[in-house]
Amino acid sequence: MIQKIHKNAKLSVADIDEIKRIVWKELGTPDDYRQVFGTEDLGLLIRRVVGLDKACVDKVFSEFMTQNLNVDQMKFVGLVIDYVSQNGFVEGLDVFKEKDPFVSLDKTLFEIFPKADVLQNILGVALSFKNNVSIPVAS
Repeated sequence: MIQKIHKNAKLSVADIDEIKRIVWKELGTPDDYRQVFGTEDLGLLIRRVVGLDKACVDKVFSEFMTQNLNVDQMKFVGLVIDYVSQNGFVEGLDVFKEKDPFVSLDKTLFEIFPKADVLQNILGVALSFKNNVSIPVAS
């Protein structure tokens, strides 16, 4: 299961149940977890610890790199790859408006991607890294 999180494989219901069993029965209780981590998503916490395989990120984004992208578009995809590789996931779309290296771009995303469908596909892929390992913690 840890390897799945590291390799960005989607967790199955059985994987999620097993992770919860280990964390909330063998290592402590849900209350113990909440005392330390609040309501931080369990799968994303594990991803922060074990990291994300850069080769997996490159592979997921490879389809975009083979498209007919201009220099600015390729630069943006490269920034997304680096961000996801370093952080393990993209928290939400606001990251592209509020965090480095995206806030330092000379152009808006809509100037870089006049065709919204290409941008939507890239952002959807970026968000999938979070969705694949999410294990929400009930408050």
